[in-house]
Amino acid sequence: MFFYGHPQNRFWKVIASVFCDKEPDTVSEKKAFLRVHHIALWDVIGSCDIEGSSDSSIDNVIVNDISKILKVADIHGIFVNGKTAEKYYKRYIEQELGIKADCLPSTSPANAAWSVEKLILNWGKTIGSIFGTEELITELFETKKLGRIKLPITPVSGGFMHRMYKVEAAGKMYAVKHLNPAIMERPEALKNYKRAEELEQILEDADLPVITAMTVYGSKMQKICGEYFYIFRWQEGSITDWSSISPAQCSMAGEIQGRIHSIENKKAETTSELSQIDWDEYIKEATAMKSEITSCLEENRDLLYEVQEELNKARKNLPDIVTIIDEDMDPKNVMWNKGKPFVIDLECLDYGNPVSSALQLSLQWAGITMCDIDLNKVKAFFKGYLAVYDNGFKDYDKVFGLAYTWIEWLEYNITRALGKSRDEDDRQLGIAEVMNTLSRIRYIHDKESNIRQALHMILTERY
Repeated sequence: MFFYGHPQNRFWKVIASVFCDKEPDTVSEKKAFLRVHHIALWDVIGSCDIEGSSDSSIDNVIVNDISKILKVADIHGIFVNGKTAEKYYKRYIEQELGIKADCLPSTSPANAAWSVEKLILNWGKTIGSIFGTEELITELFETKKLGRIKLPITPVSGGFMHRMYKVEAAGKMYAVKHLNPAIMERPEALKNYKRAEELEQILEDADLPVITAMTVYGSKMQKICGEYFYIFRWQEGSITDWSSISPAQCSMAGEIQGRIHSIENKKAETTSELSQIDWDEYIKEATAMKSEITSCLEENRDLLYEVQEELNKARKNLPDIVTIIDEDMDPKNVMWNKGKPFVIDLECLDYGNPVSSALQLSLQWAGITMCDIDLNKVKAFFKGYLAVYDNGFKDYDKVFGLAYTWIEWLEYNITRALGKSRDEDDRQLGIAEVMNTLSRIRYIHDKESNIRQALHMILTERY
């Protein structure tokens, strides 16, 4: 009998799910699976005395010589399946090899407290932890039969939450997005991504200039060793520097956003999701940790509570309109190739209020993110937007508080800065974004009166 041949043992189901592959059935299929995924499989115990299947009766143990494998294979990690295997590995092998093994919860049917789903999650995270991104993407491409990767893979600029890589495989170029594990642990993450995938198909069918993730074996989102990825065909182009955006580009961005909003436009009662961030609690936590962000949070405490109130007031005043929205379609998420725009990073697609989306994006395209707003660019954005979609709302100046949605981006980065991050680089990025976002909020507050007046004039001219 081959390893884990008992029909009730869940090993093959779990390991196949971890590597996003079909569960092997026959011995030849199991051997092929192990070769494809570079897995060496062996018993800790070579021989022993045992009564039936009772682990507690094991005696006269002779362990297998695992060093034979280590001499001929590039082993990245050793894992044992269950506490019994761990017990005998530690007793007879660990000291001799000088290598600790990670203990995985047993796939034995006797371990009924662990469901298959729970085992897959735990095994995926534990096994995935030994791989670098390059190894994970290599494994992903081999599993999905996209070809052998030409190393090294190249990091490319992307968003602030996920990491993007340029990958060449079998003579073809791809962009691969490695989704942030902290984001994927959120309870609603998979549901939200699934909805965004459905909406991006609607945008593609409407002939909008969008770059959508590839569908591989029936799925857009790919999972390997507990990590999540999107794979895109490589699109030539570049992101325009925030400080170099032209009014013409703002107008085209407004037109694209208007076309998105015009696809499905319905009047519906909406419940405003109000912001209830406890800034005092974050200040307390930062102080206890002696964090680098403590003083800047303390200095801006009153302002943060003030603009949070303005944001909530604006949300309550929004009209009851629902459309498809892409609130992440700021300049960093639009590529340009020979003057033609292509929208990328569609994971934030959702249903929502078009007024909120249009206001926030008009300000971002006009330079508010860089604390250098050009009100002519706001006008250009709305010119393009209103040329293709007009819901009749004109009181944008009265919902200006929506510009303070930045406080929610601030909160996310505070959590990163305080340690809820994938690594030290991610934590440092969180610290930098806390500082940048606070500066941005202060700038918006200082310019609020001028921007409100400009919005009133722009929309008054329209009507």
